[in-house]
Amino acid sequence: MQLPNRLTLATYGFFLIWFCLSLEQHFAPEHWTDKADANPTYRQIQWAAVRSRQLSRDPDEASDFARLLSAWILSAILPGVVAWRGGRTKGRSFIYQVGLSSFGTHGVKILLRSLVFRAYTPGLLVAPMVMLPFSIWSWMVLLEEGVTDRSGLIDAVLWAFAIDSTVILVLKSGFLVYRRGGRFIRSFLGWP
Repeated sequence: MQLPNRLTLATYGFFLIWFCLSLEQHFAPEHWTDKADANPTYRQIQWAAVRSRQLSRDPDEASDFARLLSAWILSAILPGVVAWRGGRTKGRSFIYQVGLSSFGTHGVKILLRSLVFRAYTPGLLVAPMVMLPFSIWSWMVLLEEGVTDRSGLIDAVLWAFAIDSTVILVLKSGFLVYRRGGRFIRSFLGWP
C-alpha cells in the first residue's frame, strides 16, 4: 500500500478540513455564541448564521430556513469541487488555489471576528488549530513542488479577497432588497 504524497494530502485534505469546520459550526452549543449574538453588529454581519431556535419563533422566517439549507449544501458541494479540481490537476487548478486562499482568509476572518467581539464565534476552535496551519502548509507544498510561484500565490489571494467580498455584498444586499421589497409589495397589495 502506497501512502499518499504531500501534494495529494494538500489537495484532497482540503475537503476533510472544511468538513471539520462545518462540524464545529453545526454542533457547537448554542449558548457559546450568546455573547456575540447579543451584539447587533454581529447579527448584521452574520447573514448566513441562522439558529434553528430562531426559525421556530416566527413563521415569516421560512426564507431563513431556505438560506440555511442552501448554505449547508454549498458547504458540502463547494469544497468537494475545489478538492476534486486540486487533486485532478495536482494543485495546478486556479480554482483550487483560489479556494485554498479563500479558506485561509476565512480562517483569519474567524479569528478577527472573535477578537473584535471578544466572544466565541463559529469556527474559532478549528480556525487556529487546523484551518490556518493547513492552508499555510498546503501553500508551502505547492511552492516547494513547483506547482505555482509567489506571483501565483498573490494572484490567488487577491482573487479570493475579491470573490469573498463581492459574494458577501451581493448576497447581503440582495437579501435586504428582497426583504424590503417583499414588505412593500405585501403592504401595497394589502396582504398580511
